[in-house]
Amino acid sequence: AGYRLIAPVVVETAEYEPFADMHQEGNFQRKLTAILYADVAEYSRLTGEDEDRTHRQLRENMKSISDTIDRFEGRVIHYAGDAVLADFATASAAMHCALEVQEHITRINRHLPEAQQVLFRIGVNLGDVIVDGDEIYGDGVNVAARLESLADPGGVFISGTVFDAVGQKQKFVFEYQGEKTVKNIQQPVRTYAVHFKSSASDPPDPTPSLQESSRSHPAWVSNPIFILGIVVILVGVLVSSFLTFYQITPPPVEPIEGEIKPFKPDPSSIAILPFTNTSKDPGVIVYADGLTRDLITDLRNAEGLKLTPRHSSFRYKDTTKLLPDIAQELQVRYIVQGSLRQELDDIRVNVQLIDTTIDEEVWAKRFDDSFENIFGIQDEIIDEILKFLDLKVTKNTKSKEGTTNFEAYDMFLQAEHRRLNRRGSKSDPRILKLYSIAIELDPQYVDAYTGLAREALFNWQLGDNEIMPMEDWKNQVYENAGKARALDPENVEALAILGLLQAAGGAHDAGIDSIESALLSNPDNPQLYADLATVLSYGGRHDEALNSINRAIDRHAKPPTTYFAERARINFFLENYGNALRDAENDQDVSDVKNFSLFILGALNKREAAQRLVKIRLELRPWENQDYYRNLFAYYRRAQDIELIVKSAAKAGIP
Repeated sequence: AGYRLIAPVVVETAEYEPFADMHQEGNFQRKLTAILYADVAEYSRLTGEDEDRTHRQLRENMKSISDTIDRFEGRVIHYAGDAVLADFATASAAMHCALEVQEHITRINRHLPEAQQVLFRIGVNLGDVIVDGDEIYGDGVNVAARLESLADPGGVFISGTVFDAVGQKQKFVFEYQGEKTVKNIQQPVRTYAVHFKSSASDPPDPTPSLQESSRSHPAWVSNPIFILGIVVILVGVLVSSFLTFYQITPPPVEPIEGEIKPFKPDPSSIAILPFTNTSKDPGVIVYADGLTRDLITDLRNAEGLKLTPRHSSFRYKDTTKLLPDIAQELQVRYIVQGSLRQELDDIRVNVQLIDTTIDEEVWAKRFDDSFENIFGIQDEIIDEILKFLDLKVTKNTKSKEGTTNFEAYDMFLQAEHRRLNRRGSKSDPRILKLYSIAIELDPQYVDAYTGLAREALFNWQLGDNEIMPMEDWKNQVYENAGKARALDPENVEALAILGLLQAAGGAHDAGIDSIESALLSNPDNPQLYADLATVLSYGGRHDEALNSINRAIDRHAKPPTTYFAERARINFFLENYGNALRDAENDQDVSDVKNFSLFILGALNKREAAQRLVKIRLELRPWENQDYYRNLFAYYRRAQDIELIVKSAAKAGIP
């Protein structure tokens, strides 16, 4: 029926500055971002000649631009008639997006006469902007708009800041255009025109020039460079013959320090990087992480696929590393990356498959569906990846650990997020509740049982009697880990949890064997290395425990504070008190037995510093004393380890 205008209407003129700095009442948020500004060249002429045709072409082009921006994880700030303003997290993404936009629009225009083609100019800048709601303002935006006006129709201009950030990558050609003085910008702007490098397979122009065709003799007769080339070839042949005859082996070429060595990854090797959250709600990262986790879990069951383990992939969450460098480190050919966006009950998932040997996207797709159909999206992504790699599935790719109940899945993801991002060492009844609801909704949900067992184990180690008695915590661990093993006998998480209980019950060697068996099945899981460190320390093997906890920390993108608390305890028993204190300070909750700061300060004879912790601790737990600690830590195998705790507590001022 028409349009309803819901914002002030402004008619742009030559003097209008759409993105000029605004007078500020107070402090706005600022950020560094990459800005893309695109505008149609000769739009007034095109609309004057044929308004309907131009509008149809513009609409098609705008859809293409929007889809490309979305694929490169950009965000459209707004459309202004025939112009588009967008921002990106990286300069590389913004520049690459601009070039892909121009290539696609060129293909759209190919069948049209030149005078009817709707062409865009695009400017890209990396700069500081003011953030006001969903809008951005400031010189960073103004420079991008000025660069757009300098570009040729169908061209892309970038600023020096973009050039410096991107570097001279092999697939792009940069042409320096000099320093330009642009309107309302105080300093001259260093400018470059950029385009994709032409393919080496493009045939040369077969038509000789008039000058060449008029020659009466071949060009090589009078060309000294050609003659010199012939001489070089002959010398090379003679040297090669000499080396072959005398079987002389030339010395090996020493690699340059820091040089990336070439590698030949397996043709079916792949890594799935953590999906990013492009929603306005930061809480949606829970589902983005869950999608990544489930894709890895389900794809590991596909025959013939060499898949990077989950925890190795999550080390690259929020990384700024280039994909070829990540592929080199992970020894994979293909990398999957993508984004998830939630709007009310709808979800959009963008996925790209990159062949890192050529640093090119070889497959990409966008999935739009209701949020509750996230499992269907997962299955489609898996099918598309396996189809592209031409792999035949000989067993079910759906993991036994997961669920098909969306509500149970939602509860599980929230519980996992709270547990893995815990701050300090306090009980969180909400985590137990979320896991329990997930199990009620799906009694076959293996991951929910192992999550609940892990949380019950944490509370049992914590010595928390407020929610339930200690013996009940222990029973919860056995019950839920046992249920997980019954549903999935190969589940390594449940095996590791039972191994921790074995060691805490005095069967140290059996506990170590259980967790080492789990590690054989999943050698890249940081939690299993942390569990092994715990049982090794219980058994008095502190040097090995320190090595294991360091491996856990190195394998985790953002190690939990509990890992550092574990390392603090191990260093305490090794009498590395300085290192122990530094790690213990990562865990500021002094109300539980997991925090060793009090004992470390006692061992360092820092009684005055320890007194604050002693006071807080005894106010919360007045029954604690040296004999209590002797009984509490009885699960340590070596008597000298227990006595070290008691002796250090006495030095700190524990009665």
